[in-house]
Amino acid sequence: MPTQTVMEDHSKAESEHPATLSCDIESLLPTVEALLVSADKPLKPAKLIEPLAALHDASITTEILERCIEKLNEAYAESGRVFRIERIADGYRVMTRPEYATAIAAMHRARASTRLSRPALETLSIVAYRQPVTRAELESIRGVGCGEVLRALL
Repeated sequence: MPTQTVMEDHSKAESEHPATLSCDIESLLPTVEALLVSADKPLKPAKLIEPLAALHDASITTEILERCIEKLNEAYAESGRVFRIERIADGYRVMTRPEYATAIAAMHRARASTRLSRPALETLSIVAYRQPVTRAELESIRGVGCGEVLRALL
């Protein structure tokens, strides 16, 4: 009889553990998402785990991080989002889904095909020839204000 009680207690503990883990994972999801969305390059797991552990005062493993990313991707798929989290270059990054590649490529082609104005080309040539150069030096050389041209180039 005591062995049966021990086994029941053991199975009860196992069934409670995933629920607790799930709850912990749910609380991590917004932070994982915020870290990934704010990054301009893939983030290695260690780069994600460090702030997660500090902010949530918990020991975060790679397995927990991977489960968070799985849960986020499931939520994105269920809600019809156009992006997902992909593992790239030993890290994670938010990426658009492949079926939108044609539209994204068309947008970038249109943007890349815009030509620079004469003042912009002139300003760039001065910067290339005399770098580093200040705005005042550019305006002195060109003889006109360069504020709008510089703003457009940036």
